[in-house]
Amino acid sequence: MEIGSQAVPGAFEVLYVLYSIGSPVDVKDIHRIVDRLSKLGLCCREYRFASYPWGPYSKDLESDLEILRSTGLVIITNGDGAKRVMVTSKGVEVAKNVERLIRNSGAISSLLRRGDRAGDGNRKGSGTS
Repeated sequence: MEIGSQAVPGAFEVLYVLYSIGSPVDVKDIHRIVDRLSKLGLCCREYRFASYPWGPYSKDLESDLEILRSTGLVIITNGDGAKRVMVTSKGVEVAKNVERLIRNSGAISSLLRRGDRAGDGNRKGSGTS
């Protein structure tokens, strides 16, 4: 995402998306959400997704999630057959600063607040991942 002549790194855009969701989220859902936001032109356009039966997947997005984890901005947990991501308090502070730099932050947070977490029209609490 361009800011003047500078770009916000994809990992920070993903951090902002996770922050906007506001709760732990399944990694598969993050791939779906980021793919959808990219297709809408709102953020994260640098990721390339491959289609699989379980949904879109981006190797680069997975690498950025690992960067966020290794820097203490998110926690990634495994359990109950799901890999989930949660923003840490340090990550929240960084995301708040990044929000000011992301041109489409209002549209992104509005879309995610409305409940389109899976990026395919599924609503929060629908029990789908």
